[in-house]
Amino acid sequence: MHKKENFVVGLDAMYRLSDKCPEHLSRMCKKYLNKTPTQFINEIRCEYAANLIAFSETKIIDISYDVGFGNLSHFYHCFQAVYGVAPNAFRKSPKIDQENLDAMQLPTLDTSNINKAIPLKDFY
Repeated sequence: MHKKENFVVGLDAMYRLSDKCPEHLSRMCKKYLNKTPTQFINEIRCEYAANLIAFSETKIIDISYDVGFGNLSHFYHCFQAVYGVAPNAFRKSPKIDQENLDAMQLPTLDTSNINKAIPLKDFY
């Protein structure tokens, strides 16, 4: 799902890639990620958008449509839920060059509760 061509499409791509029914996929996301498939996809979209906002001069409205949000207001709401600030404020935060990216203190997605691999037996 982390490929742009997948997260832009959204749930349909996730269902196609998993080859499971939507109900089963939803249960597995809740069990292993503690979020809905939509929340998972929106976090991926926001992460990609955050990189574009921080390291490009592209307009925020263009970024929101580019990452798969069809509504600017919904993008702002999701972005603020993930990063705690609006996209405009995120862009105005102090910049760090690519060389010091590891030292960057920008919020990131919490992946501590994600297992390295989800046992295949749980999908059948």
